[in-house]
Amino acid sequence: MNLTSYQLNLELAEMAAQNVNVLEVHEPNNTAEADNANAVSNVPTLEGSSTTYRAWSRSYVEMYTIQHEWTIDNFIELDEEAQVQFKVAVEDSQTELKFKLSIKPRHGDNKDYVSLYVHNLNKRDLKYSLVFSLVTEDKQKKMTRRADTKLHMSNESWGFPKFCQRSDILDPAISAQMLPEGTLTVLCEIGGFKKITTRSDFSRVRDKFKYEQHNDIVRDLAELFERSMDVNGSEMENADCKLVCGGQEFPCHRFMLSARSNVFRAMFGHAETVEAREGRVDLDDTAEPEVLRQFLRFVYTDDFDDKSFGTVSRLLPLAERYNVKRLSDMCGASMLDNMNAENVSEIAVIGELFKVPLLRGKAIEFISQYPERVMRTAGWQRLLKEAPDVCSDIICRLSRVGCGNGNDSKVTFMSRSMAVTPSSSSGLGSSMSSNANVSLSN
Repeated sequence: MNLTSYQLNLELAEMAAQNVNVLEVHEPNNTAEADNANAVSNVPTLEGSSTTYRAWSRSYVEMYTIQHEWTIDNFIELDEEAQVQFKVAVEDSQTELKFKLSIKPRHGDNKDYVSLYVHNLNKRDLKYSLVFSLVTEDKQKKMTRRADTKLHMSNESWGFPKFCQRSDILDPAISAQMLPEGTLTVLCEIGGFKKITTRSDFSRVRDKFKYEQHNDIVRDLAELFERSMDVNGSEMENADCKLVCGGQEFPCHRFMLSARSNVFRAMFGHAETVEAREGRVDLDDTAEPEVLRQFLRFVYTDDFDDKSFGTVSRLLPLAERYNVKRLSDMCGASMLDNMNAENVSEIAVIGELFKVPLLRGKAIEFISQYPERVMRTAGWQRLLKEAPDVCSDIICRLSRVGCGNGNDSKVTFMSRSMAVTPSSSSGLGSSMSSNANVSLSN
């Protein structure tokens, strides 16, 4: 079939739009080329056939840590410096980092101590932090020592001349754990490194319906919720149930509650339950009106607007009770971001009572670092009464990582504080003092 000049030009323009990534514009260098250019330019443009190329880039900053596990067999016979070199090629980059570890079991004036060092073998200065630990037979990290991030010159050594006493490792009471079959395992963690990656792409954009200008389901649900809150929560459109708290009723929808919580799903899914028959759920024993309002805001909008610690610390237990894990994690992240000496005890209690290991662990780390400051706060007494196991773990942690860091005085200070706890705490003071003495004796 013969194509007209008009059809041929249209097809050529379409092929160019599909296959050419970089368009070059140049002036015609002869009369024939100019005539051809004019012929193409005079082709009418069909509405909706224009093409645009949209390009974008995104850069990512990723933090990473290098871990190196060093196993030393027959450590008890080691009486001179031992060294090991290693290198790590960072994924998706040209970077290769080289380090040397050294252990000095009896070095210079530190004959009663084990010394550990990291040596920067790279040709450039590096900024990193350092953590050394000894790994037990059951893969637990013990005697952990940390050093903050700093700049290390090329070929510079850095570490702990008095990492721990030799007797801490060779003591017959613990050597079975620390030296299984005579083997010492040292874990070195070098952190604070950054990797920056950038990805770019482009797409071909034609004229199209601009559906983005209209609300998506998230925005529609958010507006529905906001309209109900404007009238004090009493006129939620097409509501088929209500949550009741503190004398206030919050109309809402069963399908929304069921979609976000399997507890509500089970509650409304059985016709014989009171909640399913009456379409009413009483929460007076688990929430306050403002906290419930934030809970419902999350149910409908996947977010909540009151990020204060007072609200978040009461919202997380409500989320845990109704198994809304995303909300629980958001509350937990908010509490960690705002952790301080005044609220860390309450965070520890919440982590203990509602089985949130990350909150519990981070709170223990914070209190172990600043015990004197925390014990002077009002929240400390609540921690003693409601989560004594956390207090025991703090004392054990301080006594384990003491090793000349000044933590021994902190353990003594904490044990004395617990020993004078009022007897109204159901004998807690004496039991905690006993736990402290056991930890110290170890």
